[in-house]
Amino acid sequence: MAVEVADHPLEYGDFEGTIPEGQYGGGTVQIWDRGYWTHEGSGSPEEALRRGELKFALDGERLKGSWVLVRMRGDKFTGKRNSWLLIKQRDKFAREDDGGALLQEDRSVASGRSMAQIASGKGRAPKSFILSSGSKSRSDAVWGSNRGDTGDSLADGMTTKSEVSGQNAKKRKSGKRVRTLPTFIPPQLCTLVERPPSDPGP
Repeated sequence: MAVEVADHPLEYGDFEGTIPEGQYGGGTVQIWDRGYWTHEGSGSPEEALRRGELKFALDGERLKGSWVLVRMRGDKFTGKRNSWLLIKQRDKFAREDDGGALLQEDRSVASGRSMAQIASGKGRAPKSFILSSGSKSRSDAVWGSNRGDTGDSLADGMTTKSEVSGQNAKKRKSGKRVRTLPTFIPPQLCTLVERPPSDPGP
């Protein structure tokens, strides 16, 4: 089962560490898998999500092959957020007998750490994937989240355990609220003119 959550900033895709208890998503966060996905089927991914059935292929470090997300309906599953079933398609990557064994793996693909090591802030820091390779992550990273009037949010950002626990630590300012990207950006089209521009610009 998969449940829709609040929009996350891009930086969260590289975050591995802890979110303080009592905050949105509180607990230990492990990067269990990462990679690329491609849409399968007709129409756009947005149309497929509206219809309630999104088919896609994963090329992750652990999960591979074709999958489908199907929105669940009925009184049992109605609530604040949509609930979905994540179903593995029968392809060459499907594991008939030991598919569940893969889910028991307790090692981060970004740092090689277990959940216990991440919770304690020990071991190797995760390697970035979403952001540029020059961005630095810490093994003792803490993500401060909040619950605003507009709903759940994860836009506050990352700090370290030592900064959070320091007695003289200043209260962190909230980061900029992440805006949603437009669904369509019109291309800049060529315009027919009588003579070339005289402007010396590029």
